[in-house]
Amino acid sequence: MVKCWLREAGAHNVLVTSAVNNNGVTELFALLHTEEGCR
Repeated sequence: MVKCWLREAGAHNVLVTSAVNNNGVTELFALLHTEEGCR
């Protein structure tokens, strides 16, 4: 559970950075990755 939370926080960070630097593709990838890891 803790790992999952940390991963979500990291994904959120990447998601925000990607939204600014890239488009929104990496953002989706990060979210999907987090969902997979959590479940």
